[in-house]
Amino acid sequence: MKRLTTFLVVLIGFIQFANAQPLLQRDVKIQEEMQLGAQGFDFSNSEIALPSDDISALNIKSFGFHVYWASKNSYLSYNYSALTHIGYFSLEVDTATGKISNSRGWESTAMVSYAHSKKVKISPVLTLFGAESNKAILKNPVKRDTLINSVIKLIKQRGGDGVNIDFESVASSEKDDLVSFVSDFKTKLKAALPKTEISLCLPAVDWNNSFDVVKLSEHIDFFIMMGYDYYYSGSQNAGPVAPLYGGNYNIDKSIDSYINKGLAKSKLLLGVPWYGYSWVTESAEKMSKVVESGKAVTYAEAKTLAASHSAQRDDLYKVPWMTYNENGKWYQVWYDDSLSLAEKYLSVKNKGIGGIAVWALSYAGTFKEPFNGIISIFNEPGFVFDNNSEEYFYISNSKIILKNNQYDIESISIYDVMGNTFYNEMYDFESINLNNLTNGTYFIVVKLRELNYPLLKKVNINR
Repeated sequence: MKRLTTFLVVLIGFIQFANAQPLLQRDVKIQEEMQLGAQGFDFSNSEIALPSDDISALNIKSFGFHVYWASKNSYLSYNYSALTHIGYFSLEVDTATGKISNSRGWESTAMVSYAHSKKVKISPVLTLFGAESNKAILKNPVKRDTLINSVIKLIKQRGGDGVNIDFESVASSEKDDLVSFVSDFKTKLKAALPKTEISLCLPAVDWNNSFDVVKLSEHIDFFIMMGYDYYYSGSQNAGPVAPLYGGNYNIDKSIDSYINKGLAKSKLLLGVPWYGYSWVTESAEKMSKVVESGKAVTYAEAKTLAASHSAQRDDLYKVPWMTYNENGKWYQVWYDDSLSLAEKYLSVKNKGIGGIAVWALSYAGTFKEPFNGIISIFNEPGFVFDNNSEEYFYISNSKIILKNNQYDIESISIYDVMGNTFYNEMYDFESINLNNLTNGTYFIVVKLRELNYPLLKKVNINR
């Protein structure tokens, strides 16, 4: 008999939906207009613990976007031990002059000093949305210089740690101009602030062939591939916003595409969404035709929906989805739960790329699972599905059987695809009986004292 300690494995859950492109400015505008994630959160009574020493010990870069429409004190709810970098969104550009037209409170936000107190780097996000806006700046050397000098001044003013550049819908005719811009930016930024970093957002699919990642890599410290909006608010059909696999376009293919172009794995971060979309559709059929544009849903809001409506898992795209009828209308929601998000993070580990980025931190609301999932996977070697688990234990007659009695079990946890954890405080490992579980997909995590990583096995129960 071996005494079991309680091992609660908390994996992430979050939500979202869209069509194959980067996060488009129109969808950012939709989220801004909805004040997505800004309403109704009283963090004084939140479930989220606010530890005084939550310093990150992650083995990857973990970049989180903080949006200006978040509630004033939302940054106090973030678990900074799940982060290494924060991007303050955003610095907006006057395309007529190259000056900053709106800094969205960067000059005065208390978040800068707070992030630094948690040993997390924080930088403003410089944004340009739309082909005409990019052309107006990138094709004009005088405006480029004005913009670079304006941003550096703001970084120095607040002690920022660098800049994240988010230029979307760049035309192929500005490909070389973008390289020149970031080259000039790096030269001036490093001269003024040698320890700062410069990062650049990439679309999930480079439709216009506008990003020469090899040349850009000479000047960029790391890239964020926005691995979402494969289906978006304006999609003709409902579908997965961030499919890991399946279809013509998916995250796995997008990552490989940039690596095959010559981008170093260590410089590539996978952007993941903590938001989603709910479409009004023609019917309950999966990926039904859309009759009303999708509406943004935060992780917190989607979790509430999932608690009221039965979700199904799509094994092709590796994400869950749900459909329901309300007031005579069919709604269809595609999103990521704790399992699908964990699979994305594991893909990051298995591919050996540089880390993750989150859009957007405040969308977690009062829930702590999104942050805990990052910590759980990236604070240690992490989970690899069926990672030699058969060498140590197997399932027989609804029982978990340990192959070698000499192994010392430190902990065990069983959880379902919705992130609900089933565990037993007991002294007898053999007393665990899977017959106590209802039909569904579960994941068994066993940690042995002899191994420095947990074992994870997927189990489908269908009686």
